[in-house]
Parts: sequence; C-alpha cells; structure tokens
Amino acid sequence: MESKTCISTLSAEDLRLHLLSTNKLPAGIPEKLLVGILRTKENYNAAIEEAKISKDNIPLSGVQFDSPLNQCRYLHVAEHTVLDCMHDFLEAADIDGQCLLCLDEANVEVLQLTLGHKMKLLSFIKTIKSQQPQEQEKESTGIVACDPTIEYEPIVNENQILDIIVTDQPSNNNVIDFNVIDILNATDEGKVIVQNYLERLEAFITEKERITIVQILVNRLVTLTGKLDLFPPTEKRKNLGEAIVAAFPCLGINVDGKVFSCHFYNQTTGSGFIETRLKRLREVHREEPRRKRPTQDSSPIQKKPRVTKRPHVKKNADYIFNEAECQFKVEWLKSHPPGGDNDTVIIEYSKATFGYRQKEIKQTLTEPGLIMKEYPRFKDFQNGSLFQVEFQLLYPDAKNFEKVFKEKFLFKILALANKKNIDIPDCPDECLKAVFVLLKLTPSIVKLRKVNFRLITERLIVFLKDNADLIQLSETRDPHLKQPFICCMGTMETPTNFWIVIDRDIILCGNDFATAFVNLFCSFYAFNLNFPQYLESFYGFF
Repeated sequence: MESKTCISTLSAEDLRLHLLSTNKLPAGIPEKLLVGILRTKENYNAAIEEAKISKDNIPLSGVQFDSPLNQCRYLHVAEHTVLDCMHDFLEAADIDGQCLLCLDEANVEVLQLTLGHKMKLLSFIKTIKSQQPQEQEKESTGIVACDPTIEYEPIVNENQILDIIVTDQPSNNNVIDFNVIDILNATDEGKVIVQNYLERLEAFITEKERITIVQILVNRLVTLTGKLDLFPPTEKRKNLGEAIVAAFPCLGINVDGKVFSCHFYNQTTGSGFIETRLKRLREVHREEPRRKRPTQDSSPIQKKPRVTKRPHVKKNADYIFNEAECQFKVEWLKSHPPGGDNDTVIIEYSKATFGYRQKEIKQTLTEPGLIMKEYPRFKDFQNGSLFQVEFQLLYPDAKNFEKVFKEKFLFKILALANKKNIDIPDCPDECLKAVFVLLKLTPSIVKLRKVNFRLITERLIVFLKDNADLIQLSETRDPHLKQPFICCMGTMETPTNFWIVIDRDIILCGNDFATAFVNLFCSFYAFNLNFPQYLESFYGFF
C-alpha cells in the first residue's frame, strides 16, 4: 500500500487511530517509532472532501469515501477507539477471506499480535478449515459478503438467447451442488462479471450482470442430465437460486438477519427469475410455433374445409401417344393463332396432344401459368372453349350443362329461394341469378356465420366497373382470390362481359354467364386445381 491510515500496519495500538502518509516518513527513522496525527471527525471529513477533488489526495490520508457506519446517529468511525481484530489487523495487512485460510503460524507471527490474539486467530483458522469439505480447501471464491446493495443500470434484453452447450456425459451426482463461480468462470461473460465483482470496493451486482448470471446458470441447469431438459425438478431450481445468493450475498433479500432467495425461484408459486428464463427457453425450442389468438381486428380463424382434386380420375392413367409427334403439334399450336382454317386444326391438335399434356401437367407444368405459357390457345380460342374440350376428354360421359342445369334445376332453385324467403337479385341473366342464389342455399356456406358473405361470393365472381383495369386486378388480387374466379364487367343488375382469371392470365368468355361458369368449372379439372375455400360443396352440386 502506498499509504497508511495509522502509524504502522503492524502496530495494534495505533491502527486506524492516527493519520500519517508514508510519503512523508523521515528517512532513517523506523516506521513503528513515528507518532502520527490523531484522526478526528474534522480531519476525517476534510480528507473525504479532498478525495472527491482528486484521487491523488487519497494516499495522503488513506480515506477514499465516507464510511456507511457514519449514518448511525451515535457513531463516527474517527471517534470509535475500540479495536477490531479483522478490520484493524487483517484488512490493514491486505488479508481477505481467501488469504485468511492460507495463514500459518509463521505468517501470523509477522503480524506482531499479542499472544492471546495470535492463539485465538490460529484457532479460528483451524476451525474454519475443519468445517469445509476436502475438495473446497483447494478452491476459493474470493467473495466477501457485504450488505446488499444493487446498482440499477439500463436493463438488457432478458429474452437474449445464449448458446446452450449440452455436455457429452451426464452428471452422476444425485444432489447437484452448483459451484456458481466455476460455472461463470467457464464463460467469457461470466468471467468478466466475477472479476468486476471482486475488484469493487462495495459488493453489488448490476441488473445487467444479474440477467447474464441467470442466463448462464439456467443454461447449465437444463443440460445437467447430458441432454436438453427444459423442465428440471423444482428442487434443482430451488438449489440454484440458493447457490446464486450464497455466491453473491448482495443479491439476496435480507429480512431480520436472514437472507432469502425466493425471488430467484419460489417453490410455492413456481415463479422467479429462474422460471422466467426457463419459460423463454421453452418458447425458443418449441417444435411448432404457438397458434396466435385472433384479435378483434383480424378475421376469425375458421376450420379450413377439406378440398378435393379432380374426382374419378385415375392418378396413374396410361395415355398412349407419340412423344415426337406431340411435341411437333404443341409447337404448331404455339405459333398458329386462332381464326380461319386454324380453328379446326387447333381443336384436332388439342385432342391429339391430350395425353402428352396431362403427363406434363402432372410432372413439370404444375402451375396454371406454366400450362398456359406452353399451351397459349387456352387463353384466346373461342371464348375459352378449349377448357370444355379438355373436360370432355377427361369425362366422356359428362352431360351438357345447359340441358342439366338450365332445364332441370334453374327454376327449382329460384322456387326454393322464394319458399325460404331468400332475397333473389334483380338480374337479366337467369343463370347468374340462379347460381348466386345457390350460394345462399348451400348448407356448408349457410353455417359460416362469422365469415362475410361477400368474401365467399368473390371466390366465384367479382364485379368491376366498366373502366376498371383487369390486368391490375390479376396482378394485385386479394389473398382469398388465389384460385380461378369469374370477373364481370358491370353489376348484378347490368352485367356486360365475363372473364375468368386464372393465375395472372385473363380469358375472355363473352357476354354469357353460363359460358364463363362452365369454363371456370372445367378449368379446375383441366389444370388439376383445388376448389376455392368454402366452395367445395357448392361445386359438388354440379
């Protein structure tokens, strides 16, 4: 030490009672023969003020800051003349808890204590050593318990995830003894915390350090068995909390002289810092993300109806075709637009390449956009009639839509709507009117109380103004319009033209809703697509 707060660190009679700097010791005079200035309350307070001005003044007096004991009403350290063995003898000689257990009789002799003090000190050291396990005699934490004082700094993110390393071999100990200091020293972050703690004049742990300590030790707790165990026994959680407070007493809760660790883990309520960290780890390592509850602003979560692909079609149907010949005809279909004599050849070549096309749809052309890029005549040939040709090739026994629906079911649907007092829209197209009413009569749709009916009808048909941009609709359509649907220019009362929108392609179907609806219905089967959500039973009617 550069300065002494007494005549000599080895003189028991004058320890702490005098003020003398070793920088001013006269040369040639033994240190223990000098008489220093008696320390008083006035020069003690003056030394505190000088230490605040400059740290260079500390060696002149040995005083760094005001003692917490001075907060007592009837006590001041400068006026207290009773000597304390631990403070006045050992601390003055730089002997802390770690060095104390290393003292032997020769070391104690150097302290120049009286015979009684020397024998008591040696007996105390022997008693402490005998009470410690043999393994812990070689270890030392170097931590001196002090009054709990926590310095609050900006809180770091408690959700931060440190790397969890699972040891290859599980622990063989049934009762886990957490050596907190060793566990912290095994990590870079923990080593810094322990080092900073030991270097402080007052014992305290910052909030940021406390969070890091819990993260490191809980990571150790969940890997004790040799594998990741995010639900360790409550006894181990309690033991870990007690071990943390034992290593860092300033983190405990002191009540009537007893130190508690229930804020780290409360076995009764199952809460605390340790449990909070375990819950966070469980969230991170959850195999499936937790399903979020719908908010008031979001759409209610509905059970997704089971969708079906094309029924009654053999998945591994064997089509006989000449691949080279089909490739030639496909290239011809690409390069010859409809019109004139080409129309007959287009129908002929479309039928001739049916098997080759179905094989490509199953293997490579898995999206509608890819199919229509390879077979562009689906988009521009006679108002989309190639969809009906494809459907007839798939289902040769299928009946004509106009004969079945228009002649047999159309008026019956409207009559049933009148019977059930369902509003029938005013529409000049009888087929459009009947299909729209059929949506309202479909039992599976009637049960969807919490789903907006407009969102259901738009999966079938969307009405646009006469000057609307169809290309923009196909490119920026809403999420519920992923599957093919009909687009009508006009309103229900005054429909003009109909298109079907498949992927990003728009196919003109004329001014007849029946043609557009048949093309839409056939497209699901021709391109092997699923029906839209909520409309499976509706399409099943046909």
